[in-house]
Amino acid sequence: MASFVTGGGAQSPIEWEWMDDRRRWVSYDAFSSSVIESSFSSGGMSAVVSSAQGGRTGTGATYTIHFSSMQQVNNASRFVRNVRRNVVGAPSHETWEWKKNGSRWEAVPVPICLQISASRDLRGETSTTAHINGLAHEFDFTQMTVTRLSVGVVVQLRLRASRGAAAGAAAAAAAAGVGAGASARGMSTRSGASASPSPHVSTNGDRSAEYERIINEATDCTATASANNETCTLCMDPFSPQEPALLLSQCQGHYMHAPCIMQVFKAMGPKCPTCSKMYGPLHGDQPDGTMTVRTHRRGAIPLSGYESDGTILIQYSFPSGTQSSKHPNPGSAYHGTSRTAYLPDNAAGREVLALLRKSFDQRMTFTVGTSITTGRSNCVIWNGVHHKTNTTGGSSSFGYPDPGYFGRVKAELLAKGIQ
Repeated sequence: MASFVTGGGAQSPIEWEWMDDRRRWVSYDAFSSSVIESSFSSGGMSAVVSSAQGGRTGTGATYTIHFSSMQQVNNASRFVRNVRRNVVGAPSHETWEWKKNGSRWEAVPVPICLQISASRDLRGETSTTAHINGLAHEFDFTQMTVTRLSVGVVVQLRLRASRGAAAGAAAAAAAAGVGAGASARGMSTRSGASASPSPHVSTNGDRSAEYERIINEATDCTATASANNETCTLCMDPFSPQEPALLLSQCQGHYMHAPCIMQVFKAMGPKCPTCSKMYGPLHGDQPDGTMTVRTHRRGAIPLSGYESDGTILIQYSFPSGTQSSKHPNPGSAYHGTSRTAYLPDNAAGREVLALLRKSFDQRMTFTVGTSITTGRSNCVIWNGVHHKTNTTGGSSSFGYPDPGYFGRVKAELLAKGIQ
């Protein structure tokens, strides 16, 4: 049964719903809908309701509805459910459309149209999150795009208003900047040679051609009959003779459209979005910099626990620069940094050094973000590959001895496709 929010003696057909374990939408009770809608329409960030699951009462549970993610969080268990806002029996509405597979426009489901229109018009938001088939999608009214958040697939968005609202919709679309977008910028990364600080240079521009080659090598074009009752795991659209299924050959039955795979490879790198099977090397967003490696004889820079070995000295240097389209704040400045790390000059240390070189060349070692240590934003920071930056002090001081370090750092590198 729909829940109606009352006010001034009139009924407003606003229905708030949550998704159950069978991915069905269930209405909140009328009082809970009233509380949620009141906060939503007044521009609040969240609402708190009590015993709201399907209208049941007396359980004492409380839930926070977060409008930015359109999710309900159980305040005791922290269990998360998707929510949505629906307008029951709306006689007309703005029709939003998205461009599936880069070729055809399709209508966004009506409840989602109503939700995103309310977010834009009622709350003045520039973007909102909605859940379709249980999957989170971000609707960006400035760039006029829809992003499936779990895999980074981006498609175009447009507005087709009802006849009575056509003029207003055209103005809104123009104000939202339809067709605007940021251009990607190529970057270069430099890495130093073992016995010399002179770096060699590798560039990393648009990788579309490389990913097309990888897709051709990694997939088998199949007839739709081989994917009976299957839909694309990315866009949720069915396959057809015009848009056949492509099978990722090293996975177990993961079928997708070719344009969808291409978008995932561009956003996430060449790995299956379902099982993370790698189909080629990943490349990160590390900015321009150098990695210089020098070796020192035994005793010159002793490492605790490795006094009988020489020492490998790694020096990273990144000048300040401007963030690219892959960074948190494109076009803004970022602060550079310098880092020094140490490895023992033995078989284990040289093995890790080879992996670190590969990580640096694939721009996976550093990124641009906020420093956990200093709290400073827009600066070059480590990207999840731990280094030993002290010669002593043990693991608590990022130094030696640390018997488990080599195993841990190789696992971190393996998670980034470095092996």
